[in-house]
This record gives sequence, C-alpha cells and structure tokens, in this order.
Amino acid sequence: MAVTTLDQTVKYCGVNTVLCELTYNGTVRLCEVYSYRIAKNGNALLYAFDIEAGRTKSFTINNIEHIKATETKFVPRFPIEFT
Repeated sequence: MAVTTLDQTVKYCGVNTVLCELTYNGTVRLCEVYSYRIAKNGNALLYAFDIEAGRTKSFTINNIEHIKATETKFVPRFPIEFT
C-alpha cells in the first residue's frame, strides 16, 4: 500500500504491525511503531521500539527526515495506541 504522509505511515505501520524505516537526525533506523502523541510542550512524538538499539525511544516528529512502511511484520511487545 502506498502511504503518503508521515501521520498516515505511522498509523499504517502500527495498525498493520509492520516495521517502519525512518531517518532521524541523519540515522536510518528500523522500528516497531507503538504510539503517536502530543507532548505537554506541544511537540508531536512517535514512540517506537528501535530494533538495532534494542529499546523503546521517542522521536520528535519534526526531526524525522524520511519514513516508510516495510513489508516486515512484527509481534507487538507492548499495546499499540494512537492518541
């Protein structure tokens, strides 16, 4: 499926439990998407499990340079939520 916006890609990856490949501050990461939230300071944040780092991270949406859905499925480690 072709996904066109960052928001759509995040939601698609979470709902369909497929990994996303994102470029964040110049680094390409393979991640499991879990949540997309607005922080108290107004920043939009993506919460995802970074496969290579082996831990959950928050990514400021404005610093994501590129994102795409992969075809690789994952089994969720945590509940997937979108608010």
